[in-house]
Amino acid sequence: MTDRARQRGLPPPVVYPVGRSPVLALSLVLLALAAAAGPVFLTWGGHALRGGPSALAVAWGLWALAALALWAWWQRQPTGWLSWRAEGVDGWSWSGPQGLCAVPLQGVRAVLWLNRVVVVQVLVPQGPAPRWLWLEARTCPARWLALRRALLAPAWRPPLRPEGRAP
Repeated sequence: MTDRARQRGLPPPVVYPVGRSPVLALSLVLLALAAAAGPVFLTWGGHALRGGPSALAVAWGLWALAALALWAWWQRQPTGWLSWRAEGVDGWSWSGPQGLCAVPLQGVRAVLWLNRVVVVQVLVPQGPAPRWLWLEARTCPARWLALRRALLAPAWRPPLRPEGRAP
């Protein structure tokens, strides 16, 4: 960290690993099990008899498609390295799993804070839509507090000149 960044009270640099979250996976499994209540009710409640076997097949087929979509979405969760440095536009960058080719990020903000899990929304400059990262303390406990400090730090802004304009 440069002296200039230190003088501005910015948090120290941190590189944090990002992977597929087991907490998110468990949440999605619980959601899929809860969604299975509808087809189970149709099966055991005898309500499928009114619609015939086809209603039961449609209900279970829709549930299977929804569960498969949740699994595919979880599989597409990004893995790599989220980095904070006091220099740069917003100070944040993203590197793939091998840590090569850092891409500057815009608009990194924490959306949901739980005790040991943070959900972060990330805007990639040329990306089609915001990405969501699920960060967990157990991934790298030694860097967790540094990551939290960086996420809570106000966005880096150039200092104003006495005339009220940025340099």
